[in-house]
Amino acid sequence: MDLTGDPEALRRFGLLRQVDRARREHGLTLAAALDVSGLSRSTHHDWRRRFERGGMRGLAPRSSRPLTHPGRCWTHADALRVFAIRGEMRWCGRMRPHLEHNRRHPDKPLSLAAVGRIVQWRLKAGHVKPCAFWCEGRAKAKRRRSFEGGHAQRWRKEDKH
Repeated sequence: MDLTGDPEALRRFGLLRQVDRARREHGLTLAAALDVSGLSRSTHHDWRRRFERGGMRGLAPRSSRPLTHPGRCWTHADALRVFAIRGEMRWCGRMRPHLEHNRRHPDKPLSLAAVGRIVQWRLKAGHVKPCAFWCEGRAKAKRRRSFEGGHAQRWRKEDKH
């Protein structure tokens, strides 16, 4: 699909050229040129960056459709992809499989929470042990507080004579 003839992209490109021409020919500051064209500073910089990275295709309006849906349920195929990644990369947790899954499958992104639910599902089912690749259980021992020396000073009873 060729987006170089997109009317919105052409309009945005015309506004960028108008700002550049006002600065070059009339010696206006960026703020004054943006005021004349009716653009905000953040919109101008955003469009400029998008044009430099992607040309006219970068200026075309992007879809407002969300990439993920908060109520979306993961499928069995999603779980298989996550555990294939988790198995080959040999890491625990959910962050790295989440990032790798979304890099490999940009058309079917999963949220970090969804990957965490998939991992928890397999843990509860007993198919995978926690940190099964290099540690059996916690990677670091849980710190237990010792009360052998008594509690803090402020909690002791005061002797009233």
